Amino acid sequence: MHRLRTDLLEHAAARAAVEGLPLRTEVADAQALTGTLFELFRDWFGPVATVIARVDPGRAAAFTRDWLAVADQHNAATDGTCEIPAAYLEVVAVKAA
Repeated sequence: MHRLRTDLLEHAAARAAVEGLPLRTEVADAQALTGTLFELFRDWFGPVATVIARVDPGRAAAFTRDWLAVADQHNAATDGTCEIPAAYLEVVAVKAA
């Protein structure tokens, strides 16, 4: 089960309601291991793919080890899956008429 900080979600929902804004919540599927998550980032996330492509194999291996160590350090899942909580701010600008 995904662990959400309900207080933050409730605050965001209340604020969106007051402002008349839509509220979107998205939670990543927490079923992959950190290694699988790295493969996803390596193959599809530009900055990680660029690092791997531009450095020599030894530095790419070190980068991979460091990335996995950070992911393992922040992995909140206790069931063998990977769940890394992350907060983000979505800003939507609307041009005045």
